[in-house]
Amino acid sequence: MDSLPSRCTWTFILILLTGILRCFETAVNNVNEAKLQKLSDGGDKRAKNVLALSENPNKFYNSIRVLTIIIELSLSFIAAYFMPAAFFAKLPAVWGKVLSVAVLAVFTLVFGVYAPKRIADLHADSIVLKTSSV
Repeated sequence: MDSLPSRCTWTFILILLTGILRCFETAVNNVNEAKLQKLSDGGDKRAKNVLALSENPNKFYNSIRVLTIIIELSLSFIAAYFMPAAFFAKLPAVWGKVLSVAVLAVFTLVFGVYAPKRIADLHADSIVLKTSSV
């Protein structure tokens, strides 16, 4: 992880993974249970799986939260230790770290939290059905 493209690639992958996890979490939370029940009664196994998940979501939500915390800690580590030298080399070390963490926080909030949650709000049923295992 010593080159700038590799740092940026890992950062992008981690933000994308956070976005996927948050999107799925929000989609499960906002799913139309009546529609899923109708699909489940019609024999759709994916709908049955989602209904079972939405009836007892604690384990699922806890797993998602633990994964997102691990990813966000990794992003903070990347921002604090690898990015300042690449982007803010002319600033004092402390300011480089502060700016790196702040910039990465904005990108993470926009592309890892707000955008995925908005997409999940708009398309909850289709996201949950497409991503649930059969």
